[in-house]
Amino acid sequence: MYKLFEALREKDVSRISLSVDPGNISAMKLYKRFGFEEVGMVGTSVTMVAEVHT
Repeated sequence: MYKLFEALREKDVSRISLSVDPGNISAMKLYKRFGFEEVGMVGTSVTMVAEVHT
């Protein structure tokens, strides 16, 4: 994940989003450690967003 954020910074990407199954607690905890925050639901998935530039 660190390499991904580094590559995104090099491309001037300011924000990244992903979707995760709400039952996948381990994945959600991992994403939160990388700065992702829950912003809503799409269908049966939680949408999470993180700022790339901090």
